[in-house]
Amino acid sequence: MKHVPHSRWADAIFVSTPFLYDFVPRSAVLVPQAISVDSLEKYIPSKKQYRDGIRDPVVITHAIHSEEARGHKGSDIIIDAIKKLKARGLKIDFRFYIGEKHDLVLNEIAQADIHIDQMYYGWHGTISVEAMAIGTPVVCYIRPDLEEFGESLPIVRADKTNLIEQLESLIQNVKLRKRLSSEGEIYVSKFHDVHQVAKKMLDIYTN
Repeated sequence: MKHVPHSRWADAIFVSTPFLYDFVPRSAVLVPQAISVDSLEKYIPSKKQYRDGIRDPVVITHAIHSEEARGHKGSDIIIDAIKKLKARGLKIDFRFYIGEKHDLVLNEIAQADIHIDQMYYGWHGTISVEAMAIGTPVVCYIRPDLEEFGESLPIVRADKTNLIEQLESLIQNVKLRKRLSSEGEIYVSKFHDVHQVAKKMLDIYTN
């Protein structure tokens, strides 16, 4: 009631990410972020590249909507991890986008080997869903207490204490990245496509 006082007049409360349960009753209904899978098909490359970081640099992307989001997303932690991995001899092409147009960022993520979302919030954002939909493996911090909502979520879990190790393992494991690419597309089509989310909403309103 403190955070959502108008909920006293609501028949139901909806949240788009599970960390919002910190602010609403557990009776609230989780409705996943909705994206149009069909509209993202134009970004999917005809032939996905899987670089190994030895012969060819692995392309890693990270994007924030503004400079102010740098701290919220843990961008400096990510940049520092990339520097240390390069010092270990791994070839990495890191591309960091700040306030760039959505279309440009999606084009870049589609061509990337790995996309890193955030290191603080505790759940993935819509950008992670879009990255999975176009076949790019995602690294993101998922809060341990929210794992019940992400049992089949094909995202590589990482935080500020193990980001370097998780990235190094993912860079060197091309087979795993191929599997995550396929699993991500399937996961998004099943849980986040606008048609699936609309059906869920219609069922709730109907009943």
